[in-house]
Amino acid sequence: YVECLIAYVEAMRAVDPSIRIIIDDLPNVPERVRERLGTKVQYLAVHNYFPWGISKVTRDGEDVPIGSLTAADIWYAWVATPRMDESGRSSYGAEAFPRARELGYKVAFTEWNWNGWWQHRGPRPALDSSFAKGVGAAGFLHALMRAGDVVEIGCQSMLVGNRWGITAIRVDPKAQRPPYYMPTGQVTAFYSKYHGENFLSVEEANVPTYEQPYRLGGTSAKKKVVYVDALATASDKAVYFHAINRHFDEPMEVRIDLSAFGSLESNVVHHVFEGRLNDRPRAGEPRQIGRIRHEQIRFEGTTFEVTFPPRTVSCIEIMRK
Repeated sequence: YVECLIAYVEAMRAVDPSIRIIIDDLPNVPERVRERLGTKVQYLAVHNYFPWGISKVTRDGEDVPIGSLTAADIWYAWVATPRMDESGRSSYGAEAFPRARELGYKVAFTEWNWNGWWQHRGPRPALDSSFAKGVGAAGFLHALMRAGDVVEIGCQSMLVGNRWGITAIRVDPKAQRPPYYMPTGQVTAFYSKYHGENFLSVEEANVPTYEQPYRLGGTSAKKKVVYVDALATASDKAVYFHAINRHFDEPMEVRIDLSAFGSLESNVVHHVFEGRLNDRPRAGEPRQIGRIRHEQIRFEGTTFEVTFPPRTVSCIEIMRK
């Protein structure tokens, strides 16, 4: 395999030596390619989906009737993605990361998404929500951003489709209805529009957590998950505070301290991604499940309080003077 791979790389670079090449992160391959080709290969490819088909639910190794789970039980499991670090924040445990750092590669997530479905026999689950999947996808994005030292490419799969649940944009193949966003694609567009290119350190205190005790398909039980998963980015023009409020039914109030920064505008915009839990629209509801709204916040000094509504993803945009 390595000999064949090297032959392809050399042939491609003979045509265009400026191309950047991605290889699969297979056992023992990155080490041998780095030894043979040096820096002619730049990336290790990683694919990541959760939780795939959910045919049963277990707790402490024992089967749990799916019909016994409440909507909140399912919500808390579906939005605790992809993995959690010791503090209960979204992260990745991929083996490719330390290997890439050690060998000098970058990581290319050429496919990722919250991809899962119920495939059991029995009563209908209390929750089967595309919006929950969208909030779960926000956890993937936080994990990718936290690994920004090594992750350079992150392609959400897939962009346009007419039926598969992970399409970012849903289209009617007969063109009888206009296209619309699905929540996983909408949340990625939300982060694309509101973010800075610089990842900032954040000091946190008194962040409440919950335990997620169930295994559903590829989603594992987790001892600690923060209700408010927060991080910050910045550009030359603004500072952005990103927050996922995972709480199913309670708003979370957070105090943000900006004293580490210089002069900032006192008018702040709170961008909110929210949506409904039912996929099929009821009377008067739009076909698109998620929506984005904007609130103005004014503060004096260096700190202010903000309330994150339950089941939302937020970005606080603070402009620099």
